[in-house]
Amino acid sequence: MITGARLADDAVYVGEGFVAPDGTLTASLAVPPNLAADPTWGTNYQLLVGNAVNRYWPAGSNSSINVVVPPTGTVVTGSAVVGPTATEPVVTKAFDPGGPGAGTSVSLDFGGTSSLSSGVTTATVSESGPTMDGFTLATDPPTYYYLHTTATFTGEVEVCVSYDSVGGTVGPFDLRHYVNGAWVTLAPGPSSADGVACGMTDSFSPFALAKSNEVTLTKVQQCRQGGGRPARTRYSPARPSV
Repeated sequence: MITGARLADDAVYVGEGFVAPDGTLTASLAVPPNLAADPTWGTNYQLLVGNAVNRYWPAGSNSSINVVVPPTGTVVTGSAVVGPTATEPVVTKAFDPGGPGAGTSVSLDFGGTSSLSSGVTTATVSESGPTMDGFTLATDPPTYYYLHTTATFTGEVEVCVSYDSVGGTVGPFDLRHYVNGAWVTLAPGPSSADGVACGMTDSFSPFALAKSNEVTLTKVQQCRQGGGRPARTRYSPARPSV
């Protein structure tokens, strides 16, 4: 257990998840492809699990982990995407059919940011995430999108989730982002369209496609059918002032 400690400046983020009520943690890890060739550390790493904000790292590996480049011809699946770069500011990840996030893809457009440096972006889906408040997820089972990038930038990134029909549910959906302990609805990004939910953000992870639980009544008849009664207005003659 490492409490109050600071991670090394060159520590690499590889994924995250939520601890279940029974104390277990399941997370998808995406190891950047350049990790095996890092001249500083070589191929040996230690895995630490914890909360970076509280500087609390209660779990990890007791021995080093050897990261190697897969043999030529090996098909590697995962959520790591090389990018963005100054010349290719848009990175996209499509999720495999039949698995979590099936029928959707995520893209991050860094084209409107400044001071952009190259990096590795991860897009991971999970059925675990923060409690919903005031909305329902578009998917059943639920799908949360965990996004992260090692690129540095200034400004806002447009995040888009493309969908056809998600879990049999037809859109439109909006894009929610969990930040500072609460879900917020992102303002629609310029690429928003039928089948694409976009939003502008300067921080990442997690995101979700959602439908609001609020019902907006636009006609008087809707109110009557729901049991409401039209209001009666009474008028009284004005009294002269003294």
